[in-house]
Amino acid sequence: MAVIDFRVRPRTAYFFKDLVPDVIPAYQTYVRMFNIEPRLTLVSLEDSVKEMVSGEVTHGVIFSGNAEGNREVYKACRQFPDQYFGMAGIDITQGVTKGMKDLEQAYEEFGLAGLSLSPFMTGISADDPRYFPLYALSEKAGKVVQIHSAVHFNQEFPLEVSEPVHIDRIAVHFPGLRIVMCHAGFGFGNAGLVIVARHPNLFADFSGLHPSALPTEMVKAINGILRDKAIFGTNYPCITFDIVPEWKKVVREENQAVFFHLNAQRALGIER
Repeated sequence: MAVIDFRVRPRTAYFFKDLVPDVIPAYQTYVRMFNIEPRLTLVSLEDSVKEMVSGEVTHGVIFSGNAEGNREVYKACRQFPDQYFGMAGIDITQGVTKGMKDLEQAYEEFGLAGLSLSPFMTGISADDPRYFPLYALSEKAGKVVQIHSAVHFNQEFPLEVSEPVHIDRIAVHFPGLRIVMCHAGFGFGNAGLVIVARHPNLFADFSGLHPSALPTEMVKAINGILRDKAIFGTNYPCITFDIVPEWKKVVREENQAVFFHLNAQRALGIER
């Protein structure tokens, strides 16, 4: 069975630049919480792919945070087109005009699958109007937007910047835009689950979450109301790729195909 991991960082110098050689303050809590230190050695892109596949993960969605990173994502996807899907990033603090230019390049020149945003790294919530032209471009181009939406540990910015309600507001304004709520709104109660359920084009990835520690409501949602919206992910290096068998204990057998790859395909707008 194909397994698409919707949030992956290859263990190379670019993708681990905020972790190696020094962990930036925003990620220090994550390193301790997930015991990431044993995985903070750099390997080649080829070995990153081998590590992923050896853990039963056949494809990974990798992502960037800015225009420089978009080129790195493109290069990785070009080298391993059968294993990686690429998501673009933009730095909205540099202005909307530059953001549009960078995203157009990512879509038209690099062929990336969508836009990735991490509001907890900028302090700018995802429903800030500066993002709206980027959402309109993505909607028109048939691309997906993935947005970090869960408890974060960057003490530079308030917790509320990652609240799921921001995604609800985006979905109201852009009903045709496919959006993946990264980490399923974890830490904000059932709000994220309700928001994903009420909008046809919203999905939730459960990356960075260990299945054995999921609240009962999340397990019920994965096997019930969010059956056609729940997506597997590790947020590697937070969770290792060998977590797949643990997820199979939580996701009912009749739901495993949609959870591990079919919903991700729908979110990405592909058939594979």
